[in-house]
Amino acid sequence: MTFTALSRIERTVRRCDIDDLVAIATALGVAPQALLTGRRTHLEPVGAGGI
Repeated sequence: MTFTALSRIERTVRRCDIDDLVAIATALGVAPQALLTGRRTHLEPVGAGGI
């Protein structure tokens, strides 16, 4: 995502679609749901889990 695209989303000049949401969440290290709900849920690395 470019700086310009992010700036436009922040200023509500451009809509934030699902691809943008996922890219922003990944950059922040949170699950996309956390951005929608306000809950702080960190992403688990692929293959991680209780053994």
